[in-house]
Amino acid sequence: MRVFSVPVSVPFLRAVVNALVDGRLVDGFEARSNPARLAEATLYLPTRRALRVAREVFTEIDTSARFTPWTSDSSDWERWAFPWPAA
Repeated sequence: MRVFSVPVSVPFLRAVVNALVDGRLVDGFEARSNPARLAEATLYLPTRRALRVAREVFTEIDTSARFTPWTSDSSDWERWAFPWPAA
């Protein structure tokens, strides 16, 4: 099991996105030199605000191309995972 820890003083999403791009979050996944790899990633975020912040962080990353992983907030995930109406 791999545990990724983010200090309280560091912005969480910024740390996670940078770790993903640098290859520190997932073994063998390094997207800094090959930004197209980001198209293979999926991030599940709890709120639309977190989704907006993550997109901003990805746009700030210096890469030769602009690829971002598929992102969804939990409300989208619930619609996808549970397409039937609640009883």
